[in-house]
Amino acid sequence: MKKLVLAILALVAISMVAACAETTVKEVPVEVIVEKEIIKEVPVDRIVMQEVVKEVMVPGETVVVERTVEVIKEVPVATFAKFGEAPGLLQLVQAGKLRPVEERLPKEPMVIATQEIGAYGGDFRSFTPSPQVQWAMQLMNKTGFLRWSTDGNTIIPHVASKWEVSDDGKVYTFWLREGMRWSDGAPFTADDVMFQYEDIILDPRITLASEKRGGALFGKIAKVDDFTVTMTFDQPNYLFPQILTQLDTPGLNLSGWQSGIPFSPAHYIKQFIPKHAGGEEALAKRAEAEGFTSWEEMFVERFSTSLNPERPTHRPWVVETSIRAKQYRAVRNAYFSGVDPAGNQLPYIDRLIFDQIPDSGIQSIKALAGEFSLFKINDADLGTFVLNKAKGGYDVYEWKPMGTTEMLVINQSWEGPEAEYMTNKDFRIALSIAIDRSEINEIFFNGKGEIRQPMPPAGHPHYPGGAYAFLHTEYDPDGANEILDQLLPNKDSDGFRLMSNGEPLELIITNSPEGGQTNDIAEVVIQDWKDVGIKADLDLIARLLTVSRGNANDCMIGPGSHRGTAFLYSTPQQNAPYSPTGCGDMAPLYTEWFQTKGAEGMEPPPLLKRLQDIIGEGRSAPLAVGDELGRELYRLHAENLWQIGLVGQSPVYRLVKDSMGNVPRDAAEGWPIRSPSNMFPEQWFFRN
Repeated sequence: MKKLVLAILALVAISMVAACAETTVKEVPVEVIVEKEIIKEVPVDRIVMQEVVKEVMVPGETVVVERTVEVIKEVPVATFAKFGEAPGLLQLVQAGKLRPVEERLPKEPMVIATQEIGAYGGDFRSFTPSPQVQWAMQLMNKTGFLRWSTDGNTIIPHVASKWEVSDDGKVYTFWLREGMRWSDGAPFTADDVMFQYEDIILDPRITLASEKRGGALFGKIAKVDDFTVTMTFDQPNYLFPQILTQLDTPGLNLSGWQSGIPFSPAHYIKQFIPKHAGGEEALAKRAEAEGFTSWEEMFVERFSTSLNPERPTHRPWVVETSIRAKQYRAVRNAYFSGVDPAGNQLPYIDRLIFDQIPDSGIQSIKALAGEFSLFKINDADLGTFVLNKAKGGYDVYEWKPMGTTEMLVINQSWEGPEAEYMTNKDFRIALSIAIDRSEINEIFFNGKGEIRQPMPPAGHPHYPGGAYAFLHTEYDPDGANEILDQLLPNKDSDGFRLMSNGEPLELIITNSPEGGQTNDIAEVVIQDWKDVGIKADLDLIARLLTVSRGNANDCMIGPGSHRGTAFLYSTPQQNAPYSPTGCGDMAPLYTEWFQTKGAEGMEPPPLLKRLQDIIGEGRSAPLAVGDELGRELYRLHAENLWQIGLVGQSPVYRLVKDSMGNVPRDAAEGWPIRSPSNMFPEQWFFRN
């Protein structure tokens, strides 16, 4: 069946997710009242969803082996007699300094569901630990072709008003919102998509060979008309919408990442591209005059929404300071393309304010004092935050995690003498069973986590079963010592084991100071390993260095959260040596070999090469085949422990100010769905 996803009102798209195993036909009133004016909407909203699931039972488990989902959506185009806008923008319109709101919105604005119609005004307050942590603003302030629903189950339109995929899964057609504008008022058209593709993604000076973003991910992009583009792939790519929701990185000032989005403001960015700016020599002179070492460096800086307030954007809020400032701020975008169900232009909140606060203790103190609008609570601090709710003027929300597991990544392409052991499966098993995960669960997760290896939760079609999810997670220091006595029988005077060359074995876990709880967990692991004669240390370095050093194969072990277990094919970098992930890469040289098609890096051994193959095969396979491949991949991970899982599936706790409305209590939280973006912050508001 040709899957056709038509223009979906977010109000409908979010509410429809609950109906997944039955057919639902829903009639929409033909008259909708918007600001006391009657709008005629003749088309009927018809939603038909059918899911077929075949299961096979194995002892203690239910494994989904085949599933098909068919969705037909026919929805009316929302029309409004008039639009509302923020008082400050209305004043600018009345003074002749800004276009009227109906000229700033596209012909078909994105209608974003709300629990209640909000009020304009107020500042959202939060923090960023350092200028290197750029995602805090990005996740609150996101736009892309497509985005996720609040429960993380449905992909809905955003910049694209609708999309269609061909029967063979190779060609995607996207219709843009006619009349949409950049934040400086310039029109947004298919030419902005083509400029991004032709002048940035396909330029090897900008899109580095080691960054397989852009070109390979988007396929071949072509313009159909001013508001329609196609993306064509050599192989079926049924999971492309999942991938597309994650291609949203214009804020990052890392070389190569500029290719990781599908569009950019051609009218502004052209001045930083040689062929549009008088050639490389002329642009290099300009770069030198502005304090840059090259035009490429200037391009990266000027492209970034985190560093350059002048860069036009589509986001709900437009930055007015650089992230390098002590206070990182963004103000309402007068040209944002979304409205609430009553036709009021969003966002409701005036400004986003992120103070630079590097100390985690001070962050928590300010959160407890009620100074933040939203704050992620460490599990170990939950009791303190719950007891302080009334005094701090906030509530604590509990959101569903999307397959997250704390883990340690053992670099399989490490080139030092330690590689003899790090690449030995028995050694990794010994490291795993030497860890007291129950202690970690109680200390850091209030005992609410699940001791497990990094893989999807039970019930997910890629879940390989409990026999694998819990493999090698038992605390068995005697068993660990028995294995290690065979591999490293000799010890120094301090009781630490010696390598075959006579030198002490020392494992280095590398992370940034912003790691917080992750670093604390690593310290517990280090002590557990000490008890079996393995010396380990935690090396804290600048966040950007964890990326550059990791990609250069200079990280031995990387700690962190596996956030992509439920999104294997759209977030493959944590599941295979597939794309650079800094210190979280399980084998950077194998990744480089894969990215360069064998021209550089190191060829992986068969099992790790199989992980790479599974990702490629699964992305273009029918769902049932992709699901079986997913289970194979996670079985391999559990058996080989390239990543040592610790504790996962613990609830995500967030502080939410009492005065803030429209923040959902029932929501999914996770990196692949870019939380809290999936909770639609543009419709949050302050009651007072």
